[in-house]
This record gives sequence, structure tokens and C-alpha cells, in this order.
Amino acid sequence: MKSIFLFHAALVVAAAVAAPLRLGAADAAATPVLSTADADWQAFQDAVAARPPANFAALSALERLQLVEQIYANVQARGVAFIEKHPTDPRRWSAVMRLSPTQPRFVKAWETDDRGAPKPVIDEAAAATWKIRCEELKAALPKATDLPNDVREQLLLQDAMIPFTAATAALRNGQKLDLAYLRGKVVSFAVKHPAAASGAALVYTYMNLLEKAEPDRVGDEWAFFTSSPSKAIADMAAGKSGAAALLKRPLEIAFTAVDGRAVDLKTLRGKVVLVDFWATWCGPCIAELPNVKKVYAAYHDKGFEVVGIALENGGLTPKDTPDQTAERLAKAKKILTEFTAKEQMPWPQYFDGKYWKNEISTRYGIASIPAMFLLDQEGKVVSTNARGAALETEVKRLLKF
Repeated sequence: MKSIFLFHAALVVAAAVAAPLRLGAADAAATPVLSTADADWQAFQDAVAARPPANFAALSALERLQLVEQIYANVQARGVAFIEKHPTDPRRWSAVMRLSPTQPRFVKAWETDDRGAPKPVIDEAAAATWKIRCEELKAALPKATDLPNDVREQLLLQDAMIPFTAATAALRNGQKLDLAYLRGKVVSFAVKHPAAASGAALVYTYMNLLEKAEPDRVGDEWAFFTSSPSKAIADMAAGKSGAAALLKRPLEIAFTAVDGRAVDLKTLRGKVVLVDFWATWCGPCIAELPNVKKVYAAYHDKGFEVVGIALENGGLTPKDTPDQTAERLAKAKKILTEFTAKEQMPWPQYFDGKYWKNEISTRYGIASIPAMFLLDQEGKVVSTNARGAALETEVKRLLKF
């Protein structure tokens, strides 16, 4: 095998300690000076928020792998630096939560395999040392007396999610779920932690499993949780119960698409329609796209339509001026239209730039994407899990092929 790239530690160090841009005198006077801890925390936050560049897909396989490794290495370097420099700052526990014992991989060189694909050469000693250190930091979390509330919430949810993670794997393997046991776990969590916001994520996970195993029970179960002692669970259940009631009758959605087309589901009665809640920033949505395009190409002429509800993030804030709002929306709209053109998605798209507060998705209680409502010829929802092979199977069944 031929060595094609040496991953110098200097790259990581350079990324971790890169000098800030120089400010002019006027800018410096107007910019508040951060404390050392605040500056180091901001550096860590910036590392966590780092994303691959827009041309990521155009890079070579080696370049993509190198870039991802650098991002992981920078997060680790910044996180460790904050923890070691500020051992009494409560935010250090948030950094610990973000760190992973398996990231970065400590690649010291790249080789090519027999197919010519890049293959990492791992510095096993460095990786093992980091794994031990990271696990020690995480083991200290439950004993800490100065945990920030968000970290405490994450720990609660991690523990509570263990049986649900096992249940997800069991369902994937075709095993029958003990739904009464899982329901009891949600109820117990709500009683023990009524103020925990993480209860919403727990009940949502349970209901997703229930929907796959016993979809006919979903409406009644959401109604049951509306009286939960957990405010987060009760609030989510109230919203979902309302959405469930809406789904019992023909779906009514009307809007002007991003390209100017008038869309009204009432005019599509007699056709099978997929209402696809998605976004350009959503990895699983993009992964599902080839399947949607394949089914659309095969059955559009036979009576199958797709309507997109794009949860694009315009980055809107309450402090925005009208001009700032317009500028942000225009930028987000451009990302959506360029993406749909590039990916050859001919169906209409709803856009309002409100992210998770999207006007249509919130009406139907959408809390994660992709979410797919498959409608029969009467406009009624027959499936909310029409993904993968199930989409074509259901479309063929409804079109009687």
C-alpha cells in the first residue's frame, strides 16, 4: 500500500490555536472584551458548530476524510483545552458531554487499499490514551456538584433511553415489543422528574415505537399522556393529540409554493400524495431523497404526487429588522431552490424559513424529520412512516398495481 498523506499534528494545533482576525481601532472599541474563560468557551462552541464547506461533495474521498478528521480533532483539542484551563467553570461539563472517546481517530497517515480508496493509519497509542481520558471525564459527570441544568437533563435522558434503544434494535430484528413495560418507563420518568424538559424526547421515542408496532393505538396513547405530571410530556401530547385529530379526516393544506405554483391538496383528490416534511440541512432527509425520486419517476404518470414541506432555517430572530428578515429569508430560499434544481425535484415546495416553527409542520405536530404523510385518493393519511421500500409498496397498493 502506498502512503499518500501524513496527518501532521501541527494541522490540529494550528486549527486549535489559530489567531483571531485583527480589528481596527474603531472595531476594537466597539467589541466587548471577553474574559479568558468566555473566549475559550466561544472557541470550543465554534469548533462544535464547524461544518464542511459548501463544495464538500466535490472534494476527493481523501480530502473529505481529512476534513472530517480535522473537525473532530479541533473539537477535541478545544474541549480539552477548556477543561484543563478552567477546572472550576461549570461549562466544562458541557464540553465533556460533547467529547467522544472514539473521535478523533488519531490518524497519523493515509494509505490506499486494494481498490484505491483511502485507508487511515491510526496512532493506536494516542487513540487508546484519549479513550481512557475521555471515559474518566465522563465517569466523573454523575458525581459532579456543579452540573449545568442542560447537562443534568442530558444525563437523565441518557439513562432513561437505555431500554428504548434496546427496543429499537429489537423491533429492527423483528422481535415483539413489550409496550406496557416501555409505557411504564415513560410514566415513571414523568413522576420522578416532572420538571425535566427531556421528558418530551422520551415520550416521542416511545410513541415512534408504538406507531411502528401498533399504529391504531397512537391517538388514544397521545390522549393518555395529556394528563402526565411532566409538563414537557403533557404539552407535547396535547399538541400531538390535536394533530392526531386532524389526521383522522382528509388533510387540508394549501399554499403558494416557493416557485409560485398554487398548491391545494383538495385539487389532488383522486391521486395518491406524499407530503414530505424535510429540509436541505437534514442528512436523513437527503439520504431518503433518491428513494422518493425513484418512486415519483415510476408512478407520477399513474397518479402519484409529492408535495414538499421544507423546514428551512432562515436564522430568524425576534430582534431582526424587516430588512434583516427579508435578507435572511432570501438567503434560505436561495439554498432551497438551488438544491431542488440541482437534485431535479420537480414537485412543489412550501417555504417560510421558520425552521422548527414552520407553519404547516407545527400544525401537524412534526418534531423530527424526515416525516412522511402518505395520503390515499380521498386525502386521508394512511401512513406516517412511508420511507424506504415501504413507500413504493404502499403507493403500488393504493394505485392497485
